[in-house]
Amino acid sequence: MTFLVLVSGGLLLAGLGLAGYGLRELRRSRTFRAGSALADAEVVDVAYRRPRTTANPRSGLFHPVVRFRTASGQVVEAPTVVGATPAPAKPGDRVQVRYDPSRPRQVELARGATSSTLARLLVAAGVAVAVFSGFVLVVAIVLYRTFA
Repeated sequence: MTFLVLVSGGLLLAGLGLAGYGLRELRRSRTFRAGSALADAEVVDVAYRRPRTTANPRSGLFHPVVRFRTASGQVVEAPTVVGATPAPAKPGDRVQVRYDPSRPRQVELARGATSSTLARLLVAAGVAVAVFSGFVLVVAIVLYRTFA
């Protein structure tokens, strides 16, 4: 019983941590969107990136490499900061992007998989884990007190 309390308590903390991280990323994404500029872009390539934390070659994401002109006239070619599987665009596609005017290489597609989409998923997953493990924790404590 003590094991169940410890595990569910640990999962509760992990869920709250994940939700908190998601909220922080959502705030960061909203700040980016509020200060970003829109531009029409052309996808010139698709970069495949695999996380450093895994050896699985199929666990990577496709990041479109876009070329666009900033409001000041600077031509920028950069990969999007958010990737997806399958690739959200292919070379030759015309897309709209959001970029940070002070750091134009910080770019993401205006539609589809954006940093706010990922942040919302983190919040939802964290809340789901926290609610489930909180329920298990309460049940475990009640059972422990009942049968102890």
